[in-house]
Amino acid sequence: MGIDRRAVLTVVALYAASHMLYWWLGMRFDASPLFGYMQFIDVGLLANRLLESLWYYHANPPLLNLFAGVRLRCSAPARPPSSVPSSTCWGS
Repeated sequence: MGIDRRAVLTVVALYAASHMLYWWLGMRFDASPLFGYMQFIDVGLLANRLLESLWYYHANPPLLNLFAGVRLRCSAPARPPSSVPSSTCWGS
């Protein structure tokens, strides 16, 4: 009752093929929703007062804002957000 390696490799291969197809078709990661969608706390608060903002913002579940805030804190201000690799790995 182990993991079927062939099934796992098939899923990984399909995942990689779909991302290569999307890249070839010109689809790229878009980080602009972070700055305009109402599900996210203000970017300044996410970057500077993450825990306090998560504690007091109860309009949406906090994990999405936690993930976005951690990504903002981990990326340098001059570079694009570090969310590109993580979102690509998660398939979003």
